[in-house]
Amino acid sequence: MTLVELLVVIAILAIATGLSSVALRRIDAPRETDVEHELLALRRDAIRTGHSTTRVLRQGTTLHVVTALADGRMLSDPAMPLDPATGALHDAAR
Repeated sequence: MTLVELLVVIAILAIATGLSSVALRRIDAPRETDVEHELLALRRDAIRTGHSTTRVLRQGTTLHVVTALADGRMLSDPAMPLDPATGALHDAAR
């Protein structure tokens, strides 16, 4: 082997290592925010008990009234972009 070949192999290994570390960072799931956690708990409790549940949730400095229905649907004020079927926040609200 020549020195040039050795340097090419080392460069290829360095690039492969760099790309794999970037890919591994992207695999990590995004952390659930407190609001998302409260929404999931509210929906879970409404489904478990079979009764609608209403709570006031704080998102930053804004208060939102959110209701979880017994069938799992979620209702909120228009200022909170909430998916009514799943209770998940739309990307803009995160």
